[in-house]
Amino acid sequence: MTLETSKKILKIAGILTIIAGIATLAIGILSIAIGGVATTMPEAEVDEQVQTGIIAILAGGALGVIAGILSLVEGSFCVSASKTGKHATGAWILSIIGLVLCVVESVSTIKGGVANTSDIVSIIVGIIINVLVFIAAKNVKNATSI
Repeated sequence: MTLETSKKILKIAGILTIIAGIATLAIGILSIAIGGVATTMPEAEVDEQVQTGIIAILAGGALGVIAGILSLVEGSFCVSASKTGKHATGAWILSIIGLVLCVVESVSTIKGGVANTSDIVSIIVGIIINVLVFIAAKNVKNATSI
């Protein structure tokens, strides 16, 4: 893979990751807000199942916010690395973290038996993007460190 191709991959993947990060962050914040509203329900005080559901919504929202922030940072590093190569190491490290998280998510989704077609496609796309970013960032990192 040439340096120019690596930079193009980083730019495209970075933009896609930023868009996904914004969406994930928005959904996480919305989930936290919905969980907060749900805590005011009268059933939340007495029904244990409702309490468990609210906790799950709040936890999912918190994880969404964290994932969204990580995606925004990774996307920003990818776009920066595509321009100057300055943050290629950061993009490379975050692609490793993203790849590990995709594999963990795929194992838990498939093991849980709740995987549908969109889950599998999402996991495959996530793995492909992280592998491409890993290779491209490594190429840019090696080219700029010379």
